Amino acid sequence: MNDLKLKEQIALTARMLVRAGLIVGFGHVSARTKDGLFITNTQPLAYTVAKDILFYSFSSSAKIKIKNIPLETPMHAAIYNKRKNVKAICRGHGQYVSAWAVSSEELPLLHGLGAIAGEKVNNHNDINLITSSKSATNLAKTLGTDASLILGSNGCLATGGNLLEAAVRLYFLEERARIAILARNTGIKLRKISKKDWEKRISNTRAETLRAMKWFEKTFGETKNDLHD
Repeated sequence: MNDLKLKEQIALTARMLVRAGLIVGFGHVSARTKDGLFITNTQPLAYTVAKDILFYSFSSSAKIKIKNIPLETPMHAAIYNKRKNVKAICRGHGQYVSAWAVSSEELPLLHGLGAIAGEKVNNHNDINLITSSKSATNLAKTLGTDASLILGSNGCLATGGNLLEAAVRLYFLEERARIAILARNTGIKLRKISKKDWEKRISNTRAETLRAMKWFEKTFGETKNDLHD
């Protein structure tokens, strides 16, 4: 994929996340490039287009100022440097994830589709924006090999092998938090599920992720009329 096409896909992914209610005011989308990353700027993302996408080199210092680049860009770079399999990152503030982020708890897996966000979702207990190389490296360590991460009192992020996968994981991370909060608030008794049963259930997660990606694109994507409004 050439640079222009990749920028177009980043912009489209950002607009879809706005439609899905996962980016409200703040958030960003990035994708790996050969020598760095492309990332959305700090302008409202509902109308972002390819020309709004910025380049950040892996060799750049976190102290270098690039106009309209997100403060947390070093966080994206640190994840890409640590995880060669990650090709895209989506950062958002879904309603339920943001509520869970005020706790210090790992986000539990209570239902099958929640595994689309990853088998395990840790809570990175640093409430500050991840703006320095040091804090970014620490966050990448917390993420480890997981797909998604709660950011302390500050939303979440999801990674993927491509932009659509990262976006879908962000969506089902929000759904996972919704189920966890509703289950806790209603006081319902949780069923006991063995590790063996969870392993069997999670064996279908990849197929469900691919199906969810098609659904997400159809549901929050754009028609030709949308593009000309």
